[in-house]
Amino acid sequence: MTTLSVGGTQKHAHSILSLETKDGVVTAYSVPTNILQRLASGLTKLFSDAAAQRG
Repeated sequence: MTTLSVGGTQKHAHSILSLETKDGVVTAYSVPTNILQRLASGLTKLFSDAAAQRG
């Protein structure tokens, strides 16, 4: 995966999560807010732990 982006509009109930692979394929998903919050929390922990390991 090369790109992960989140967006949306007021017309949609849920945010749109887009993933782009290394070969340029883009896939978009409609993601409920509670799931997106859990994903954000998990990614924050992942990157915080990785930064702590690097010193």
